[in-house]
Amino acid sequence: MRRYHLFRVFVFLLLVPGLFAGCQNSQQRELEQLQSEVMRIHDRTMEKMGYMYELESNLQKLIAQKKNNASGERWQEAIQKLQEAQASMMQWMHKYVPPKEGTPYAEQMTYLLGEKQKIMRVEQLTTEAIRLGESLTEIP
Repeated sequence: MRRYHLFRVFVFLLLVPGLFAGCQNSQQRELEQLQSEVMRIHDRTMEKMGYMYELESNLQKLIAQKKNNASGERWQEAIQKLQEAQASMMQWMHKYVPPKEGTPYAEQMTYLLGEKQKIMRVEQLTTEAIRLGESLTEIP
């Protein structure tokens, strides 16, 4: 009976570290996936920055040419929205710092989920600004 008890303790001691390591690996994968998702949103939105500058430039030209005085306010509003979206991306990039290794899992998850929300908002601002700019210019 004592041998059986020792065997169970031995097996338990072998399994516990493996289970703990498995949990850590699962949490690490989850953090990596979330970080990748945040960066995919960033990259997808960042690709639009050049186009936004092009839209802004075309709107500035329309204002300078004064093709339509009635549209001047709308063009200016579109320029402002494009600039705000660009500034929000620059601000997000300046403040974003990937979590350091060794930071507790819950803290990393909270940070990354917050950053995901922030970059999704930047993406939304970018999309809205582009739609407005496109609706007021001849760029398809």
